[in-house]
Amino acid sequence: MVAQKVGTADGAIAVFVDEDNEQWRFSFIAIEYEFGEKGFEKKQTASKRYTYLFGKGAKTRTAQQRFELLNKHSTLEDLKTAFAVEGLSQEFYQKLFIWYEKAQEKVTFPNDENDNHHTQSSLIRLLTRILFVWFLKEKDLINKDLFELEKLKKLIVYEKNSSFYKAILQNLFFATLNRQITAEEKNNRSFRRTTNGKANNTNYLATNIYRYQDYFIDKDEQKIMALFEQTPFLNGGLFECLDREASDEEKQQYDKDKAIRPVKSAIRIDGFSDNPKNELQFSNDLFFNNDEKNLGLIDLFNQYQFTVEESTSTDIDVALDPELLGKVFENLLATYNPETGSKPAKPQAVFTHPERLCLIWWMRASSSILKPIPI
Repeated sequence: MVAQKVGTADGAIAVFVDEDNEQWRFSFIAIEYEFGEKGFEKKQTASKRYTYLFGKGAKTRTAQQRFELLNKHSTLEDLKTAFAVEGLSQEFYQKLFIWYEKAQEKVTFPNDENDNHHTQSSLIRLLTRILFVWFLKEKDLINKDLFELEKLKKLIVYEKNSSFYKAILQNLFFATLNRQITAEEKNNRSFRRTTNGKANNTNYLATNIYRYQDYFIDKDEQKIMALFEQTPFLNGGLFECLDREASDEEKQQYDKDKAIRPVKSAIRIDGFSDNPKNELQFSNDLFFNNDEKNLGLIDLFNQYQFTVEESTSTDIDVALDPELLGKVFENLLATYNPETGSKPAKPQAVFTHPERLCLIWWMRASSSILKPIPI
């Protein structure tokens, strides 16, 4: 309808308002033309609508920054750039990559080999999980209070080391999203049982039950469960905890000095354990820090508008959509090279050719000659 009203113009700006909705849409409609048989005769093709979402709950930082540039330059090409989606995704990935590199120096995952490759793969796995969770949050399938710092500080002992990653994220990943709710037990989510204040060994390595009850300010189990109750079980393996029982062979391994190691009953990959000796360390300021030079992951996410609405070839939201999840995984995986230890490719170069990288990593995973990369 808008395209019909603009006549021979190259585009239009329109505002779409729904009286029953607290959000509204600010759109640029780009009218595309092609030359006809008579040379410079223009023939209108399908119009494309690029939209920013405004109103209640919408993130406006990107729109503000881009529209400020239009005060200095306001050609049609500048307007198209202000509504471009590709640059938004690349900007987000570059900031995410900076966070990923800094986090490698600050986190500790359970790791016998004490090398950086395990840390890299663990961080890639975390980013894939938390991005998926962020899109679920946009669908109101995750309690948003869990990611708002001021509300979070009233829920957990924030000063406690790694309290956000352990009490919130690990319980969300492993004990909630990976906990199937059966018809017989409509609410079978619970904390690990204790006997005389000590963890009950019957729950040892049961990775789909809640832990870290002491990290919550109010330790009432039902109140804690209520924080996660709107979140469903998701099948597929992404949120499966990788901690497992050690094999007989692993229990009998020797160290470099040929001295028998103490028997290890478990192999810890994710480190979902409330044992005081748990090596996992993931400081809260890696998630919550509004200093642009050391931006926390949640603060980074909050700078951008995420959408779960699927764009079409003619109707495009200027926001980060679920396709980003696959791109982030592909590109971070391409920087992970445990064999050479070489410096990773620049994020801009990596982001430009995801299809080529997909093919390379598919070949690595499928070949019996090339060693697959474990993630």
